[in-house]
Amino acid sequence: HAYNPSCNGLGQATPYTIDVSSLNSCINDTTDNNQGPFFISTATEASFTASPSLTICQNESITFNNTSSSGFSINSSNFCSDNSVFQWQVNQSSSSSGTGYSVSGDMGDIYNDFPPISGTNQIVVNFTNPGTYSVTLEIANIDCGPDIETKTVTVLPIAIIPDTSYSRCSGSSFSYNPTTGNPTGAVVPPNTTYTWTVAAGPNSLLNNVNGWSSQSSPGVSGPISQVLTLATGVSTQQQLIYTVTPYTTTGTGSNAHTCNGTPFIITVNILSGIYMPDVTMAICNNSPFSLTPIT
Repeated sequence: HAYNPSCNGLGQATPYTIDVSSLNSCINDTTDNNQGPFFISTATEASFTASPSLTICQNESITFNNTSSSGFSINSSNFCSDNSVFQWQVNQSSSSSGTGYSVSGDMGDIYNDFPPISGTNQIVVNFTNPGTYSVTLEIANIDCGPDIETKTVTVLPIAIIPDTSYSRCSGSSFSYNPTTGNPTGAVVPPNTTYTWTVAAGPNSLLNNVNGWSSQSSPGVSGPISQVLTLATGVSTQQQLIYTVTPYTTTGTGSNAHTCNGTPFIITVNILSGIYMPDVTMAICNNSPFSLTPIT
């Protein structure tokens, strides 16, 4: 027989009884037995939300909020109780840190000997490594077994590229096309593009150099390359500093998700070249001549 719950809220629980009658062919030989009262508890229902979403970029965080139903259990005085305990887990672990993640908030332990320990209603998980993670909420009350909900988190990779520097002669190009492992420590996922801004280095002026430009919208997939020439009359070293932001796009169309990587610096030193023009001189036989090249 299916019974309605004994509790629809806090207060006195609704009892149920069963009347059992036993009889045989003997007249007036019927036995009645009343069983009860008994009560029907309500099981928990695990649920939680994730904000901003279950797909994020590396080094970002997700806030998880407990929205579970605690159900109702019946205490020794036959009153309804909504007491429950719950715990969080990341990758089947109740530890507040692990490979690729760290948790702000209490995870809880409903299997602690006594008393069981509830976690906090909200936890914030920071994910530092790309990949997939499982986040689980398990909730139980004293009468009914636990209920579990699990969500899968996808952490997309970001580009991590160290700073670098170049020295180039005036009129030469610099070209930088980082790949994973080159330079040492670089992580460059597929579909990484770049934007950059340019500023003059110490003791340099942008108007002393021709050929530089900024790139204000993502789309340059590499190499990052420009031909830099010193302006006429500039003979001292000039320095340009490129601040580059990488963007990595995963998926296509409506499923595309772009992650901003860590900005890095390219320092380019532009050196003046040596210019010695041809010279024609008229001298007398057996006479010396002297020439001082003009750079």
